[in-house]
Formats: sequence, structure tokens, C-alpha cells
Amino acid sequence: MVEVKSNREKEGYEKNKEQYKGKAEQLFSEVFAKEIGFKEFQQANKNFEYRIIFDASLQKRQQELLQGIEKFEK
Repeated sequence: MVEVKSNREKEGYEKNKEQYKGKAEQLFSEVFAKEIGFKEFQQANKNFEYRIIFDASLQKRQQELLQGIEKFEK
């Protein structure tokens, strides 16, 4: 699984990752919380990987692609 996030979310993600000591109440970055949740999922489903890409231009392209798919489905 690849998740594309904007560059503005990277700082909070990195700060949370650095400060996290394994307790749910320490999670304040939604992006990092998703990564933790996926790691739990991955314990039961070892064939999956999770990657986060911080790049606003990729996120914009992803949104354009989704809009194109939605138009095609109608």
C-alpha cells in the first residue's frame, strides 16, 4: 500500500514518530497513526507493505486521477 501525503504533513508525522513510545494516547499525527495501525494489520497479513510518500505534486496527480476515474464510472 502506498499513501501519498502533502509535504505539510511530514513535519507532524516525523515529530510523532520520534516521540512515540507505544501508547495510543501519544498519537497526534493521523498519518503516523495509520502507519501504526497498518503495522498491526501486517502482523496477520505479512504479504503487505506500507509506504508513505510526502510529495504535494504526487498528491495533486492522484486527485486528478481519481476525478478521471469518477467521471468514467458515471
